[in-house]
Amino acid sequence: LASAFAAAAGGRTVPEAASLCASAWMRAAAFTSAAAPLSASTPTAAAAQQQQQQQQQQQRQRLGQTPSQRGFATAAGAASFALGAAADAPLMVQLPQRAWGAAATLPASAGDPKRASLGVLREPFAAFNQTTTPMGQILRPLSSGKGVAVSTRCVFPSSKVVVDEYELDRFGGYKLTGMAVDLLAYLQKHKTKVALVPDVASADKSTAAAGIANSISQSSNEVLMVSPTAFGFNEQAAQDNSFMAVAEKPGEGSGGLTRTVLSEFADLYHQLSSVHGVNVSLFEHSLEHGTPDACFPNNWFSTHAAGEAAGGNKEATLVLYPMKCPNRAAERRPGTIDVLKSRGYGRVVDLSGEEAVGKCFEGTGECAPPRVWGMLQVWRGYGRVVDLSGEEAVGK
Repeated sequence: LASAFAAAAGGRTVPEAASLCASAWMRAAAFTSAAAPLSASTPTAAAAQQQQQQQQQQQRQRLGQTPSQRGFATAAGAASFALGAAADAPLMVQLPQRAWGAAATLPASAGDPKRASLGVLREPFAAFNQTTTPMGQILRPLSSGKGVAVSTRCVFPSSKVVVDEYELDRFGGYKLTGMAVDLLAYLQKHKTKVALVPDVASADKSTAAAGIANSISQSSNEVLMVSPTAFGFNEQAAQDNSFMAVAEKPGEGSGGLTRTVLSEFADLYHQLSSVHGVNVSLFEHSLEHGTPDACFPNNWFSTHAAGEAAGGNKEATLVLYPMKCPNRAAERRPGTIDVLKSRGYGRVVDLSGEEAVGKCFEGTGECAPPRVWGMLQVWRGYGRVVDLSGEEAVGK
């Protein structure tokens, strides 16, 4: 049309040129219609099929290129292991060459044709001139086969490790389905038990690994917290606690101490619940409760899953401890205890009756519970620990 208009315009007015051009266009359209009855703007079905086949062939050729051509190593040349024996367990891979971001596709040689899912590790916060941390120093499978060991460095923002997720596509290669997923979140997504340890190489000797092997955890992803909404100086506890300094009592003065502590506590709650994904059961207290130290609930109760203490604990148990100060004993509110029972702790060991005879044992302030090993560590004065295990612990 542009050529026809240019030819017709020579020495003619614009309307005359446009008229001649329109006439030429109509003749060209008629010729096209007579020569090829199919629409000129729509390819034939055969042509479309041929184009699709060419695209598929190009895709196959691209995926079949050697690792050096694509810039990626094969799984044989990379560190790799599967997250379990199940067929749908993803293969974890770290490519020898540093990946400066995720690729839209990876060749079949980057993984294992028996594995439909691929997880590629990378360190997005390592500078260009930093040496890539070997996969064996980041994570590795535990010898029990029930989980993986992950370096504690991975919990710090500046040394986070992320995973790019891939799935096998119909061409036999891997297609990107998720990008830069936090390593710990990725493992949680795939229901993989994790032992966080400083040294991955010696992880099998750790308490965390022993807990995984015995289906018991020394730590938890769920905590109970009491917001210090009526926090202040505890005159009763200060009688024999030389670490305490005189300060505002709850309800006295401007309340600045309570507000300061609440601000810090709110940050702690945010870090646990929003940043690290810990499930928090959050309570509060009031002046009328008369419990200025209520934000330290670990002193009056502890919970123990079935199987703890090297299998000695046969059912989920809630333990209530005897407290020395009356205003600390008042922290054992029935409503809070009812919530704990509703979480499955049907067996209750109530030691609070010892308060009547002047005895106290303030929970994890005085002992380290034997969650994995059959051993209880008890403080006898500052700086001295006594280990009790088996029959030694009876009646102690």
